[in-house]
Amino acid sequence: MDECGVEPPEWDAENRKRMGKIKRDAILKYYQKVFRPGALMVTSGRRGGGKTHSAISFAQMLVNGTYPELGKWRIATNVIFVRKHRDRFVTDYPEGVHHIVSLKELFPIAADVLEKNENLLLILDEAQNFLLGEHNGTPTVTSMKTFMGIIRKFNIAVWLLSPVTKNMGPAFRNFIDDPNNPGNVSVLWDRHEDFARRIIREHNLNLDTRDIIFMKYSALERAEATIIPKLSWTTPPDKLKEGEFCYDHKASAEFSVGDGFDFKAFISATGNVSSFEMVDAIRSFYRDMKETGEEESKGFEETLLAAASRIKSMGLTDESIESIRHPRHHPQKESGRVRTVLGRQQIRNQCGSVQEGQECGGMKKTTTKTHLAYAYIYILTCRILIGFRVFTGGNGCPFQPFRRWRSALRRIRSCG
Repeated sequence: MDECGVEPPEWDAENRKRMGKIKRDAILKYYQKVFRPGALMVTSGRRGGGKTHSAISFAQMLVNGTYPELGKWRIATNVIFVRKHRDRFVTDYPEGVHHIVSLKELFPIAADVLEKNENLLLILDEAQNFLLGEHNGTPTVTSMKTFMGIIRKFNIAVWLLSPVTKNMGPAFRNFIDDPNNPGNVSVLWDRHEDFARRIIREHNLNLDTRDIIFMKYSALERAEATIIPKLSWTTPPDKLKEGEFCYDHKASAEFSVGDGFDFKAFISATGNVSSFEMVDAIRSFYRDMKETGEEESKGFEETLLAAASRIKSMGLTDESIESIRHPRHHPQKESGRVRTVLGRQQIRNQCGSVQEGQECGGMKKTTTKTHLAYAYIYILTCRILIGFRVFTGGNGCPFQPFRRWRSALRRIRSCG
């Protein structure tokens, strides 16, 4: 202090710096409990009350690295963003933000995040649309339940936004430490405009009620009020400057497992894998899924060619294969399609009492070896088609007219 009892300017600056650090450390302590891999956060409140606004604000804070102690974060979300381009708005996303509408799209991003030792915050708006309690047995709800239990291994935190949580299943609305019915929730955010208004009035704060949110991270503790950071991604579109981004305040949102994505198979492929091999396991699964999809898109003729080539590689001659005739079969109508009842023993016994060269059901009898060769071709083709998920709507082999075999075989021979 000087003679006049006034603090020197440098003392005042140092004191402000010290007090600012104390305040920052206190806020960081809360954030470290909230923004971490494995966390499931849920925000409820009336429509238009600021649920998406608050989630996007905190998301931008994480992407910007305002608190480096929290680690490096990216965002995946079903919330749509727009960018100001001249006199219009175009759908576009800031760096570090990925737009997804399915679990299928999520895990390739997670692989990149893991590879770079980053974290991923998944923000899902309108969660009540795909996590309704009454839809408890649907593929999306079942998969999401499993997903919530393993998000930490992918460095993912999830934030669900819904007008009310009571219409969602207990797994998505109850705390982990709930004494009566435990769920997966680790943080519950609530928008209470009346309480926020009272806090603003009592502390004479220059804030709007949308700037305050109440955070609770245990079923056994009371909620704490915290201030939502004011950042650019929550700016109303009409106030954006050229090149700036904001989330679309009126767009709807959806989410699902994803067409053709076998989540159970994915869990199986990544479930018994070291954390150091997880990236390779994820990418290998998607690579195999892509190859399978390409194979499924092949025409029936190409499938026959592949099967015939496989049989030829087993040692049978062209003459043996091409001399095969279609054995007598018993077509049965089923769902407007014809399926054939056939077994190995039928092949062996069908013409057992007929002499070589005589007619059998309109065909000349060939050798038992030839019929067996046909049986193996037929069974192999069935397995291939069933493996490719080409079904007839009933049991049995989804086999098409046998005459295509001969043209396929001729093509093989012509290719040498």
